[in-house]
Amino acid sequence: MKKRNVNILGFSLVEMLVVLTVFSILAIVATQSLVITFKGARKSESIIVVRENVKRVLSVMERQLYNAKKIECVSLNTIQYHDQYSSIPHPRFSWDVSSSPRSISSGSSVLVGLTTDKVDITQFDVNCVTSLEAPDMVIVTISAVATENLGVEGAQVTVTSRILLRSY
Repeated sequence: MKKRNVNILGFSLVEMLVVLTVFSILAIVATQSLVITFKGARKSESIIVVRENVKRVLSVMERQLYNAKKIECVSLNTIQYHDQYSSIPHPRFSWDVSSSPRSISSGSSVLVGLTTDKVDITQFDVNCVTSLEAPDMVIVTISAVATENLGVEGAQVTVTSRILLRSY
């Protein structure tokens, strides 16, 4: 009787299925981690864009209001000031809710948008505070979201600033 050779080279079907399953699980885990990383990067980028826009608006407002001779809070989201060095009659900052995206505008008869189209201003509150013991101040609160990433990646940024006014 002939003896069969027991040393067969190669892999069995079960071994191939186990290897295929392990590599499939590793591929799924790697793909999910990449997706989470890209979502986090998009969220960070949108927060940076929104924060830069809000800081730019606050910077312009702080500079103009600090040098203003007279300030009047017309409504909760409009402030009018008198600049002694400017020839613009009744300059103001206001929240333009009629535009899409909503923005903060500056000027008098012709308002110029201070924010870009990438940002939607969701809140703009102006509160004038007068005091006999301390200099007058304006408290400005701005909330904004990115218009491009309205999904899970989008995030809201809220900044509050207290602008101390120069006393003449």
